[in-house]
Amino acid sequence: MMSSPSSVDPMEFFVEQVAGDDVTARVQSMRKLKMIGDALGREETLSRLIPFLNENVDGDDEILLSMASELGKFVPGLVPGPRAFPIITILEQLAAVEETVVRDKAIASINVIVPFLEKSDAPALLSMIKRLVNADWFTSKVSACGVFHTVYKKLASSEGRREMRSLFKELSEDETPMVRRSAARNFGPFVEMIEQDHVISDMLPVFRALCNDESDSVRQLAIGGAHSIAKALTDPGINSDTILPIVRNASNDLSWRVRNNLAKGFSDIVKNMGVKPSDMGELFRCYSSLLRDNEAEVRAGAVIEMAKMTQLGGSHLFVTFVADTLPSLAEDGVMEVRSKLAQSIMACVEPSICGKLSDSIILKSFTPIFESFLSDEYSEVQLHILNNLSRVSHLLSKMDGIVNKILDMTSDKNWRVKKAVAILMPFLAESMGVAFFEGYLLDSWMKLLQDRVADVRSAIVISIIKLSKVTGPDWIQKEILPRTKRVYANSTSYLTRVTIIGCYVSLASNDASHRQLQEELIGLLLKSFDDNVPNVRMISAKGLRQFSHHCDDTAVVMKIKTALTQRIAREDDDDCKYFSQMALDDIVSFF
Repeated sequence: MMSSPSSVDPMEFFVEQVAGDDVTARVQSMRKLKMIGDALGREETLSRLIPFLNENVDGDDEILLSMASELGKFVPGLVPGPRAFPIITILEQLAAVEETVVRDKAIASINVIVPFLEKSDAPALLSMIKRLVNADWFTSKVSACGVFHTVYKKLASSEGRREMRSLFKELSEDETPMVRRSAARNFGPFVEMIEQDHVISDMLPVFRALCNDESDSVRQLAIGGAHSIAKALTDPGINSDTILPIVRNASNDLSWRVRNNLAKGFSDIVKNMGVKPSDMGELFRCYSSLLRDNEAEVRAGAVIEMAKMTQLGGSHLFVTFVADTLPSLAEDGVMEVRSKLAQSIMACVEPSICGKLSDSIILKSFTPIFESFLSDEYSEVQLHILNNLSRVSHLLSKMDGIVNKILDMTSDKNWRVKKAVAILMPFLAESMGVAFFEGYLLDSWMKLLQDRVADVRSAIVISIIKLSKVTGPDWIQKEILPRTKRVYANSTSYLTRVTIIGCYVSLASNDASHRQLQEELIGLLLKSFDDNVPNVRMISAKGLRQFSHHCDDTAVVMKIKTALTQRIAREDDDDCKYFSQMALDDIVSFF
């Protein structure tokens, strides 16, 4: 019979578990490797557990995966950096196994541990790199590429660094495509660690070779490192002479995957290149070709970069190279492209993301797209516009077609659309005027307040704060409160009454300085205490508690205190009594 873990040494228990026949139990034990180490303590882990693991790097892939993952957690908490190299030895073995996920996790753990090692461990790390690079099987070479950047940073000797650059070049020219792919994938992190002179002499030729590799999968990964080498070179002139031609070629690559990878990171490349203004036009020409690409995924990848590119290039380059592509993109047959475009053009009008476009450019370039997307058959596209249209609320008075679209959408079948419209309505009042809101939107606003979907009703509670700021408290008191009082009195749905109370609380908390409106709102909240539905009375109590935090009028607060005291005395619902008591306790503590 197997011993219980409480009656044996943690190490013995662990050995017994991982040596068993039950694969599930072995996996579970290995997943608790860090816990076993903590139970053993530092010295026992170093003297017993690590040597055991070093001699038993075999078994099911899932067990090895757990081992690779758990070992990365040992340093620096359990095992200090100066004593951690024996763990690297185990991970080196795991980095050579056939299963990809195990190797990837082993490399990730090595990269976690290496920064904590002593500088005196650098020669041993270099030896590890050499063993992996010179191994017979490609798996070790693939793994080696992933640790170059952390080991290079740890090395202090110029000779050791030179040797590592030479080894990486060797990997980038390996006859096995998988090795070259790994070199291309890890080129970026590695080149960022290298001194500029050596980037030009040693790494730039490697990058060119990878970007011209016969395998499109290698070129695809290599172009992803363009922003890293541009950052490492730092000099705009050198970048224009060396990286710009590579970007130009990649934008015309026969493989759509290469073009797609370039498109998705185009703004990072441009930003890190820091090219001269005279060369920025060439980069935008490449970007424009990606926006017009035959493959939808490439177009989608390029479109999502639009706001960043506009911020980098300015309005002139946007008008020259990007604006002409917008009509065809807006009519793209692939929904994902239109959705990404909707996101991007709204990002282009967000000052914190892109503040380069003037109102005249926005009106000319984006208004037709706004109108088109608000009529799109997919609500996702519509919502990207609606949810962010407040960013151009100051221009809505010049966008009659868009305003008409929004008026039609107040009764849309999709509740998400109605929610977005409810949030947007006060911005229309701000742009078009209070009279417009009263004449065309007020009835729709009241219908949305009674919508059967909770999120739509909640949007009205949120938007009434903005509406009050736009219209003023006098208008709210004259036009909104009489309507809400009628709806409250005639409503058979307690949910509608709860929504109206939410509006009262929002108004009372945000317009506390307007005494007349405040007094009427408090009266309405206190009146709702007599509602026959406990949920409504409970929401009223919560609302009064919230309002008391914002009110500095002692007389008003005392009125609320009296009403709460009376309500508690006659309340028969425990929840209502609880929240009423909480509100009363707050008032007593504050006043």
